[in-house]
Formats: sequence, C-alpha cells, structure tokens
Amino acid sequence: MPQRPAPSKTRGRTPRGPTPASSGHAPFQPASSNKREPFERRPTPAPKGSPAPNGAPPPPTAAFKGASRFDSYATKGVPRFEAAATKGAPRFEGPARRGSPRPATHAAKGAPRFDAHAPKSQPRPASSAPHRPPRPEASEGAPRAEPTAPKGAPRDHSNEIKVCGRHACRALFERRPQQILRVYLTEEMLTPFGDLAHDCAARHRPYRVVGAEELERITESRHHEGICIVAMAAAPPTLTEILRAPGPGWLVALAGVANPHNTGAIVRTAASFGARAVVVEGVARRLPPAVYRTAQGGAEWVDVVTVPALAPALGEAKRAGYTVCATSSHGGVDLFASELPPRTVIVLGAEDEGLPPALASAADLTLRIPGSGRVESLNVAAATAVLLGDLWRRHAPAKT
Repeated sequence: MPQRPAPSKTRGRTPRGPTPASSGHAPFQPASSNKREPFERRPTPAPKGSPAPNGAPPPPTAAFKGASRFDSYATKGVPRFEAAATKGAPRFEGPARRGSPRPATHAAKGAPRFDAHAPKSQPRPASSAPHRPPRPEASEGAPRAEPTAPKGAPRDHSNEIKVCGRHACRALFERRPQQILRVYLTEEMLTPFGDLAHDCAARHRPYRVVGAEELERITESRHHEGICIVAMAAAPPTLTEILRAPGPGWLVALAGVANPHNTGAIVRTAASFGARAVVVEGVARRLPPAVYRTAQGGAEWVDVVTVPALAPALGEAKRAGYTVCATSSHGGVDLFASELPPRTVIVLGAEDEGLPPALASAADLTLRIPGSGRVESLNVAAATAVLLGDLWRRHAPAKT
C-alpha cells in the first residue's frame, strides 16, 4: 500500500520541489471524496476580468466585491438576502429597477394610511359615523363648562356669580352649599378646603385644581387667594320687603360709588354692624368678584339691592318710618352730639363728587363726622364704618 505523503506546512502556497505532475506520477486520489484532504489546495480565482475557461461559469467561491456572504452570484449593491434584486427595491420582493416606485405597503406622502395608492389631493373617504360639528373655541380665561344643559343648547351664565377669597368662599360654603356649581382652587387650598372638595364629590359637582395664573384669568383678579367658587346668584329681596320688616334697623344707600373695593368694604362693614341691606343705584347686574373677596363673606349676610334711582327709594323709606341721614364734611350736625333714631338710612356719595344736591336736600338730617381737621374727609368706606358703628352702639339688639 503506498505511503500517504505528509501534509504541507505551507497551506495555500506553492510547495517547493518537484510536483507529482512534473515527476510523471499521478496524484494520489482517495477512495471517497466526501471529505477534503488536508493537502488539497483551494483553486486560485482567476484574475479580475479574465474569462472562465471553456465558457464555464466562475467557481462558487469566486464572489464579486459587495456580494452577499451566502450567494456567490450576487452583484454589487444587491441585498444580502435576494441576489436578483437591485438597489432601491423592497427587501421582500424580487427584481425591481432602480428608481421604481415603492410597493403598495409604503403609503405615498400625504395619502391616507389605509390607501397607499391614493393621490395626494384625494380626500379621505366618508366615514359611516355621523358628522360632528366643530367645537366652538373658548375665550381666554373662561372656565370649562360642565354639560348640565341639553347637548347643543347654549349655556346660560347670567345667573352665576364668582366668589374668590378664603373667607368669602368659606362663608358661601357654610351658608348655601347646595347652590355651588363648580370650584377652582390651587393645590395649596386642598387641605384647608378638603371638606368643600368632599361635599362637591358627594353632590356630583366638579372641582378642579388649577395654577395661580389660570385662576387669575378665571377670577379676573390677582388677589384670588387660591380659590374661586362659581355659584348660583341668590335672588335678593326687594326694597319693599326689606322696609316692611319691623323693629330697629338701618340701611346704607350709595350714590355714585363705583369702586368695587369700596363697595366690598362697605358690605363687610354693614355685615359687621348688623345693617339690613346696601342699596345701590343703577342697572341690576352681577357684582364683580372683587366685591365678594373684599367683603370677606359679608355678602352672604347683607343683601345688595339695586334700584333704578335713589330719590324714589328714599321716599319709600320715609313712608316706611325710616329717617334719611346724609353726610357732609363741610357742615351738618355733629354725629356724636345728635340723636339717631333706630330706623335710619345712611346716604353716602362718591369721594370726589360727594352727594348730589337733590339727594342732600331730600335728607331729614345731615351729619358731620368730627375729627382733627388735618384731612378734608374720610374714605367712603371708613365713614360708613364710623356711622354704622355709632348706630350699633346705640341700638344694638340685646344679646340673648
């Protein structure tokens, strides 16, 4: 049996010395060719550009540059998984030319997602759902409306009031919680007004935690103190009903006082000294939130009654047994030296103009608040506090 030559240590290179072909002897061929022998050299690929001998295809190992690792017949730029595809073709399809449109699975730019071949200008297909009208844009700072009215019907806000401030909101919650519609408060107010939040949840009334800037837009004031309640406006009694009540009582009538902070301060003073109502002249309208905040809850105890004109209202008060007292900083009877009857209407005017002459002449008594004289007069809210305080001192009901 012939001896098997030892394997060459220079694998892949031409061994030195005579080869079996040059010596005239045939190379050794093993009985089975299933396994490659250690000494067998891999064929050297032909130079680039040289034709294969006898027109035969190139050997399987002669892959071109850029071909996939598992397909030797792939050309440059062909995806690794498809030898016949060209650059730009989808990875899952067969041959496609460069620049050809994308397949149907890639929707065209601007076309709906459910139709890849729809042109850009084609409208979306009509849906089977009914058409919904667009929602109207809410004005800046307006609170979100809850759907209490039928769908599509405009919401009526004419009978709603906004109350801001801790004391004012607390008084509103204690006096008439059933008329609260919704609540806006900051996160800091959740602890002191936790009972209000629980009551809103029990009555199915919404409350929202908002930021300070949004609450400022809702209340139209910077001094909201972190909370605002939107409630139904309580219907005030008429002047006739107030004047009909028996016993001692005093009212405050304001002529031309338009500052809401002054009005709120007067309402607060009237509630403190037990006045029955504050009468204002003009068209009946909702009080601004600043009045409720400045009143510090006094608006829940004192009614603000609006009359078309003060002169007829004062005449009605005289017929009901009230004494009309005007105020002046230039003349009149000393307040502390006069006798004030138990049923009195105090009439005050604006700080810059004072009382109109018609109202001043219709008064039964003109009062002057004594002082050092260093300033001409007191603020209208401060003058109201002095007058009502003296009335309370003289005619306060006995405590039971």
